[in-house]
Amino acid sequence: MARLYRFISSNAIVVLVLLIEGAVAFAWVTYRVFGDNPPDISGGTATAYGAFLAIPPALIKFWQWRREQK
Repeated sequence: MARLYRFISSNAIVVLVLLIEGAVAFAWVTYRVFGDNPPDISGGTATAYGAFLAIPPALIKFWQWRREQK
């Protein structure tokens, strides 16, 4: 696991790719949930989307951690 942390902290492009991938995934899921007119969101979909809302704060913390490694 230490090798993984060392690899991530020494390669900014990896962090950038993970951030972009997370942002695209978040946008796609948001579009899929709210894209229909009018949206018909079931309880299971709302629960899954609520869990998915943890991705942006995790990405921000990951980016902050990466910047502190320098």
